[in-house]
Amino acid sequence: MEDRRHRTSYLSEHTIEFYLVPRFRQTLAADFRFTLAFYFWASREGSSASRSVCAPERVRLVAVYPRRPKLGVDRGMPVMKVNAELFRCAAEFRRVGVPVFVGFPLVKSVFDFSDDVEFLWFALRGDETEGDIEVEMRTIANDQDSTFSLQGPLSDQDVCRLVMQESEPMPWDRAIEAINHVRRQEADNGLWPLGRGYKPVYFLVW
Repeated sequence: MEDRRHRTSYLSEHTIEFYLVPRFRQTLAADFRFTLAFYFWASREGSSASRSVCAPERVRLVAVYPRRPKLGVDRGMPVMKVNAELFRCAAEFRRVGVPVFVGFPLVKSVFDFSDDVEFLWFALRGDETEGDIEVEMRTIANDQDSTFSLQGPLSDQDVCRLVMQESEPMPWDRAIEAINHVRRQEADNGLWPLGRGYKPVYFLVW
């Protein structure tokens, strides 16, 4: 059995975000007229100045975590890992009406991003007792590894359906409060200091 400690990463989440954002916006645009991607910074997007802007009356908030492919010592099939912390964050997000997804790029090197990259989307159902989950790319592509906590791969239509069913329409200032609530819970539960740790890309649709 392969030692998981010897698996290596060859991409950062930030590199993946550059390609995830336009692709996920394209997915959402199939069912929603307006889509907005943003990075949350409490003193910028979460500031009083941001809250006071003339925003749409109701928006739906979605969180998406980019996942890094990992390779074993044999340099075989890349593996996606979803950490237990992400399941706990997803549970908190879902309590405030925010569905959570992960995006996994089907790439074996950074140069694969030069082409039209395919992403696999998974919904995180949120389970505070769930441990780490690792899935090989061949299993993912064959759609054989859905669990209650990790649902997918999802089609674009599945993603839009879940967003419509599971997101709660809310004012912009309440969306900010939802994000701050999860960040506070992360800190209170000792996962990591406030503002640190895994950071999703946020999307608003209306």
